[in-house]
Amino acid sequence: MVVAVVWKMAYGSALYARPVMGDRWASWVGLDMARVARSDAMKGLVWAIAWSVVGVLCFDAVWSWTGGSGASDGLMVGLLAGIGLAGTGAAVHPPFEQRPMPLMWFYFAYHVVEWVGVGLIFGLIGR
Repeated sequence: MVVAVVWKMAYGSALYARPVMGDRWASWVGLDMARVARSDAMKGLVWAIAWSVVGVLCFDAVWSWTGGSGASDGLMVGLLAGIGLAGTGAAVHPPFEQRPMPLMWFYFAYHVVEWVGVGLIFGLIGR
């Protein structure tokens, strides 16, 4: 589970880095990164770690229920978790918040890849 949390944090850090998608994401959500206080950024990081741990614990429960083993089962469970749970939930908010539609697809794709990665990790080194 620790490896899966590390994956989630590393993946999010890389994708949300300013040169990758960070500046584009900030413009979509109307955030001026120069005005974000360091303490607020650290609070966000703490929340991201906490929710990543919760997510991986929940994924572990789903993984246990499936009886899956191996990389292909991990990819399938991760894909279903990503599309069925995280991606669809994340895609609901941008249209209601009247944000740009690319933000919806960004969130959707981000979470699908995130959970496919978690599934692969569970399939390769999980119980």
